[in-house]
Amino acid sequence: DENCHIICENREYTKNELEKIGFTVLPSKTNFLFVKSDEMDGGELYNKLKAKGVLVRHFNGARLAAFNRVTVGTRSQMDVFLQCVKEILKEKGK
Repeated sequence: DENCHIICENREYTKNELEKIGFTVLPSKTNFLFVKSDEMDGGELYNKLKAKGVLVRHFNGARLAAFNRVTVGTRSQMDVFLQCVKEILKEKGK
């Protein structure tokens, strides 16, 4: 129960932080989020995160190509993920 509570808190925290920087985050009651940036397509974000050592999942299918699947981890893991996303957006010129 405690782990479930922590995941729910971290999921909500990550969702809110991503939405603050312009991401679309689909509703979720799981341990992952589907996220989309208007600044770049899902494949580009996936590759840029991978280059920074952050792994997310990208699907090439037409319905999900704009999105990445982000597994919810610890608060410190999510902070690293968010920091890398912000760096990527800054490098892109946003």
